[in-house]
Parts: sequence; C-alpha cells; structure tokens
Amino acid sequence: MNFPINGGAIDLKTAVGNIGHTGGLTLSAGGTVISIENYTIDTTSKSPIITGLVVANGTLVGRVTLFDLALPGNFKLPLAPYRSVLIDLQGVKVTLDGAAANALNQAFNTGAFKAGFDIGTARVRAFTNGWVPKT
Repeated sequence: MNFPINGGAIDLKTAVGNIGHTGGLTLSAGGTVISIENYTIDTTSKSPIITGLVVANGTLVGRVTLFDLALPGNFKLPLAPYRSVLIDLQGVKVTLDGAAANALNQAFNTGAFKAGFDIGTARVRAFTNGWVPKT
C-alpha cells in the first residue's frame, strides 16, 4: 500500500521532523465506520510515531497516535540522500500503538486489537527536489 508524501520537513543531521501523507484506510464492522487518513510520520519525540486524523461514524475525533515505529538496525545519521535527491529508508518496523488499540477495541466492542501488534514494515521514499542543505 502506498501513501504519497504531500509535504513536511526533516533535518538530515538529526532525522527530526514531520512527513505528511495523503490517503487513508476505512475500518467497518456492523454499523461502526472508522476512517483514518492524512498520516504524519512524526520524529520530533524520543520514539518515532505515525499519527492520523480519525473520523468515527462521520464525526471527527482528531489527530491520534496510530502506530509506533522502530528504525532498522543499520540506520545511521546523518541521512544521506542518494544522488542528492532521494531519501530511501527501508525496513522500518510498524506496530499498533496502545492508545489506538484501546480506542479501536472500544469503538468495535472487541478485544481483538493489541498494543504492539505487528503491522509490518514500511519503506519511506522522499524526494528532495534536488535541494540539500550545505553541511
């Protein structure tokens, strides 16, 4: 599944920043419909996360932490764009955040969603349009 980048900024020396994405997912069961969209990869705190706008049965809930991210073991700083235009980070582990699991369990009246549930791995490919700050 692809979620195109629509903006953001990241410091190549520290990897601190935000990356915005378009697209989303809809989860439904019975009469409950939960939409999550407009994802943001947020690396401004100690642990990177993905947040998203949550709409429950047509009502905006707000921006919610959805997923926790773990960087691959070979991750190194500073970020080094390939041919000065592409940042390509592979093998980012994605797990369901505890607060998101609790909210989904409550919304769908289930216990199926668990904190730390392995969603899979992500690949972040961001183009710099040729602009890379001077070091």
